[in-house]
Amino acid sequence: MAKTILEKTITGFKWTSTSTVISSIAKFLQIVILTRYLDKNDFGLVAIALLIISFTDIFLDMGISSAVMYRKNITKNEYSSLFWLNIVMGIILFFLLLISTPFIAEYYKLSELKYILPLLSLNLLFLSTSRLQRTIQQKEFRFKFVALIDIFSSCLMLLSAMILAVMDFGIYSLVFSTLIGTFFISIVYLILCFHIEKNVKLHFAFNDTKPFLSIGCYQIGSAVFDFFSRELDIILISNVYSLEMLGVYSLCKQLVLKIYYLINSILPKVVTPFLATIQSDVLLLKKTFLKLVQIISIINYPLFFIIAAFSPLILLIVYGRSYQEYWIILTILSVVYGINCTSTPVSSLQIALGRTDIGLKWTICRIILSCLLLGIGSCFNFNIFITFILFCTLVSVPLMVRMNLHKMISVNLVEYLTKQLFPLKVSFILTIIALLFQKIYTFSLFELFLGIILYIAIYLTICYIFRKKLFISLLRTIKNRKE
Repeated sequence: MAKTILEKTITGFKWTSTSTVISSIAKFLQIVILTRYLDKNDFGLVAIALLIISFTDIFLDMGISSAVMYRKNITKNEYSSLFWLNIVMGIILFFLLLISTPFIAEYYKLSELKYILPLLSLNLLFLSTSRLQRTIQQKEFRFKFVALIDIFSSCLMLLSAMILAVMDFGIYSLVFSTLIGTFFISIVYLILCFHIEKNVKLHFAFNDTKPFLSIGCYQIGSAVFDFFSRELDIILISNVYSLEMLGVYSLCKQLVLKIYYLINSILPKVVTPFLATIQSDVLLLKKTFLKLVQIISIINYPLFFIIAAFSPLILLIVYGRSYQEYWIILTILSVVYGINCTSTPVSSLQIALGRTDIGLKWTICRIILSCLLLGIGSCFNFNIFITFILFCTLVSVPLMVRMNLHKMISVNLVEYLTKQLFPLKVSFILTIIALLFQKIYTFSLFELFLGIILYIAIYLTICYIFRKKLFISLLRTIKNRKE
């Protein structure tokens, strides 16, 4: 049984990885192309609209996805009740946004939001029909099906964005391409649940949803606070700094988030079901978690720090010369998300153990810390504000370990940091050297690729020399998975 689950987990990792990579590339190309047609203010405008949509999306899910993942043996009646509850919530939230749109547009003094926000709010209707079915597919380890849908949807978004941009749709090329991708996913999952699997019927009983809502209530509370903690930077920038600055920051953040989501969207989908199967063995959980942290850190730190090391050239190539002067924003954000990405398995651990209450308490603590530090940072110029984001991230690490890992699996700060300190130090030193070298020498596009290859080669060589056992172990794992 354990072997079967492990094989499914490995297969799921392969398909989820493939999907995430292709989807990330497609979305990345979409932004790269649109920066040639839209100005910085347009991206700032869309950032505000998506911020509001993301917040309402939390209440659409109501923590049900996490509860479904944790709960075993879900009946058809329970599933049907949850499905229709999602639909009703989607409709309610859609109309609430329509009513609120004029007030939001007036608050930001942006009349364009009156048209963009109602259009993007259609995403809530589309997501309400697909999210639950998607969660079930992941729980049943049907990652291939989910991956293929995501890949096709991302490619469809890219193609539609290109066509609409060429047809001079302006900012609406970004809006409509997003809607097209989400609508496609919605249609596929509706066909799946009604005509293929037929696991939804015309049944609704609120009592069927209570066990899931009782678990999900902690998750939704955590998600609300996590939203403000995660998006506090965008909220503050949209209120304190210019729309153009918001657009620049949003683009830099999206660039880093491509790598972040590449890791963060793969692992929870695969790791959470696996950790749930060993939830009764605390010692095994601790060992597995620390191993995950070690593997993630040795991969993610060089990925993020490469962006930091070559940030001026990356901005020049990806977004154009007008964005190159903002390289310090991209550099600091790369370091921030490199650190944050290492804690990815923490949320999976909370869900696997059914301890989303711990996640809620930690998120409340984190948002208080973020509000305090970023609020102070917003009183100064933009570069100082960005530095405060990094400082806030560093301060939150020991608090996260104490409030989460120590309580769940008795992991202390020294154990947590020890597993990631080596790749962090190596990546940091190589990044400083690369940035200093660019101060005295101007790279061409070809030399940029050579620089990245050299960075990776030096990093791998150092890892092989000083962490030979781990390096060989990772290579063997990759080889065994291929076989």
